[in-house]
Amino acid sequence: MSERGIFMGEKERKRLKVVNRVIEKDITQEEAAKTLGITDRQIRRIVKEVRKNGDSGVMHKSLGRESNNKISCFDKSRILDLYHQKYNGYGPTFASEKLHEMDGIKISVTTLWKWLTENGLLKKRKKQRVHRKCRERKEHYGQMVQIDGSHHRWLGKEGRKFVLMGFIDDATSKIYGRFYDYEGTMPILDSFKKYVELNGLPNSVYVDRHSTYKAFSERSLSEFEKVMESLGIIVIHARSPQAKGRVERMFETLQDRLVKEMELKGIKTMEGANEYLSEYLFKHNERFSVIAKKEKDFHAPVSPGMNLERLFCTKAEKRIMKDNTVYYEKTYYQIKSKITCSTVMVEKTLKNEIYITKGGQDLRFERLPTKPEKTRLIPKQRFATRVPVVPSLEHPWKIGRLILNTKDESTKTKIQNLMN
Repeated sequence: MSERGIFMGEKERKRLKVVNRVIEKDITQEEAAKTLGITDRQIRRIVKEVRKNGDSGVMHKSLGRESNNKISCFDKSRILDLYHQKYNGYGPTFASEKLHEMDGIKISVTTLWKWLTENGLLKKRKKQRVHRKCRERKEHYGQMVQIDGSHHRWLGKEGRKFVLMGFIDDATSKIYGRFYDYEGTMPILDSFKKYVELNGLPNSVYVDRHSTYKAFSERSLSEFEKVMESLGIIVIHARSPQAKGRVERMFETLQDRLVKEMELKGIKTMEGANEYLSEYLFKHNERFSVIAKKEKDFHAPVSPGMNLERLFCTKAEKRIMKDNTVYYEKTYYQIKSKITCSTVMVEKTLKNEIYITKGGQDLRFERLPTKPEKTRLIPKQRFATRVPVVPSLEHPWKIGRLILNTKDESTKTKIQNLMN
């Protein structure tokens, strides 16, 4: 411990021992400088300080003193008041960014974290379990895109729940997203189409085993898988949430930052959230995206002859009835084209347009307002109403019944009359 009541560290103790050996002339100043890794001039200055002030000469003069750049108590209370009023619940990193961006106050994350911890304003987070074996990032942008949907109150605690369909590139962590009412086939196809229009076709996608992305039967494909197959995109199904941890952590960040950003902007509807989302995603990607290991972009460009409206659609194989009609989603369609097949493919686009095809060729058809009446080629023959025949008393059925009741006197008389 020094004379000023400041504890020495290991570095200062070592330095003091060497300086004392110089003072006792056991070693030269040049040897001491090499031992401590400092210059001859610096060792001469330290020796002079130790001779003058004792052991405290090896200590830095500003040690134990307040910094010249220390934030005043007034500024500290002002920043904490702003945090209470505008940024309550924000993490220290995000709060530091917003204070600088919106209030012109520049403060380090460490300092703000220290103040918030002292005042009990930071919530303790549960310690995360040890993660599984780390998987290396893909080397190229567009080589693999992780996709998932997040159900959350994106407009704050008082807002309703809806879904963010989120995309994150595995190599660069660039993200894309779109809000929808639910997580299903049409939302994933619509959001993926918009992603393709913006970036091109990725080489592969990494999704979970939700029914939207994977069919229940191993022998069949979901609508999403059918579209990916037609586009030549590889679909990889994760077997646990931890396997696609990058997209899960993205949702954690967005559920914190994006929700608070929209609250500051006063956004109250899903339509307004979608309008603001493109602005936010640009800032988010600039802040958090990384550079891919290799420069080549694996996104395939959309060719001019590729009709995305027809590619991003649901398909259902339907049987043709005897009157050349097809029943699809509670509606009948009359096929006008001459065909000899028994089934056709009904396609429904994202704009709810219907196409009927066979072998890749569009067929002519019209929508029927009502169910068509059944018509018979050969009219059904109608027969006259049959009159029921009542057997007479002489009928064997009647005689058999009378014989069974021979104890009755009237029955015996009837039998004798019939016998005569």
